[in-house]
Amino acid sequence: MSRTLVTGATRGLGRALVKELSRRDHQVVATGRRLADMADLPAAETLVLDLTNPASIEAAMAAAGKLDVVINNAAMTVSGPVEAVPANLVEQVLATNVLGPLRVMQAVLPTMREQGAGRILNISSPAGRFAPPLEGVYSASKAALEMLSEAIRFEAGHFGVEVTIVQPGTIRTDMADREQKFQLPAYAPLVTQYAERFARYRQRRAPSAEQIASEIADLLDRRRLPLRVPVGLRSERLVARLTPTLLGRLVRSPYKW
Repeated sequence: MSRTLVTGATRGLGRALVKELSRRDHQVVATGRRLADMADLPAAETLVLDLTNPASIEAAMAAAGKLDVVINNAAMTVSGPVEAVPANLVEQVLATNVLGPLRVMQAVLPTMREQGAGRILNISSPAGRFAPPLEGVYSASKAALEMLSEAIRFEAGHFGVEVTIVQPGTIRTDMADREQKFQLPAYAPLVTQYAERFARYRQRRAPSAEQIASEIADLLDRRRLPLRVPVGLRSERLVARLTPTLLGRLVRSPYKW
């Protein structure tokens, strides 16, 4: 039985992961910012973990004890032209999406090295490789997480620790509805075009959190994983085909890409 820690377990994909992994007999340690939001989860243990607070991370990781698997799932998103996003909010996104997972990995790696085994799955996105318009800040954070993951995979792989970047595409959760959105009048046509296309896709084609959680749980049954794993059919196609030129087709005139 694997002892598996999941961050961001209070909603969305994190909750679905806790339920799916518990169903598959993982001993799941669910973490999030509020214990009350995890009270109904079938987790072996629930812990408070605020990824923007180093002391919270240190306390949670100490309480979690020895872990076989860590899934860095929690994330924060904002949308809008990079020009419009306040710098202090960019710092919050980077603290949540990059520095938080980094501190979690730094906390767990010594024990995983000593035991000669361990798996870390960092939930990224196709946006970590290609930056769509209006998602530059989020993309930058995921790109940074991917580069750290790539380095740690090589550094810690010698000790039996496997780091994998998991790249789901858009998922049917309320994450996009909760994100802060920024706009400048000059970018209004772009914002309108992108929002309309994204909404149509999410309603008609985006997989559910439960579907993606099942695919991620399947990954843990595999003996070895590559560095990057797209999950969800749409994500696989995006990673295989997406280029800056194709991204440009997402939005039309008056924007030239």
